[in-house]
Amino acid sequence: YITIDCEGRLSGKESAVQRAVRDALRELAAPLLRGNPKTLVVGLGNRFVTADSLGAITADGVRADKRLVALSPGVFGMTGIESLDIIKGVADRIGAGLIVVVDTLATARTGRLFKSFQLTDAGLTPGSAAGAGRQSISYSTVGVPVVAVGVPVCIYARSLVYSTADTVTDGSAKQAAKYDAAFKVLGEDNVALLLTPKEVDAAVAECARLISGGVNMCFSDTNNR
Repeated sequence: YITIDCEGRLSGKESAVQRAVRDALRELAAPLLRGNPKTLVVGLGNRFVTADSLGAITADGVRADKRLVALSPGVFGMTGIESLDIIKGVADRIGAGLIVVVDTLATARTGRLFKSFQLTDAGLTPGSAAGAGRQSISYSTVGVPVVAVGVPVCIYARSLVYSTADTVTDGSAKQAAKYDAAFKVLGEDNVALLLTPKEVDAAVAECARLISGGVNMCFSDTNNR
């Protein structure tokens, strides 16, 4: 599990972040890269919902070639097909040796919004942040090594209530008391509410560009592998 945390604005740090993403991908997929595998990059999420479009926009920016393939399968509500089934079918068909999946994440800390690039070789479960988890995408379900890349683009509303409670009580608020406060402030239907900043469209586009740049630097035939 590798986390790339960026302090301050991303502007002016694009090359450094792309190189960091490239290096993290190389580290997680090191044993495979020696075999020059065909790599399938999958952009998860709904491209028509800004806060959920990170994966799709990233896939759009991938420089596809004979060894690097990009796919944006949409979401179950749009296609009626599980993303796992689409990914597995395409991976089998093209003989992919590695799958890179990109998706949005949720966070409990505002400081991580659009600033924390998280990568893991354990796969991921689409929709889990919003409580609508689909089938997990991992080596055990796809049969191909999977590297997941995500960036937090939204925060749980309850986390803001928890932070306020900690501030008021100098950090001494009990977890049960904080949950009760969130329940009272947000109501039963909004305890799991997710919030995102108003600049989400520009921020998602920038993060997608940085991830796709790192992917291209790592896997594209036009770059050194």
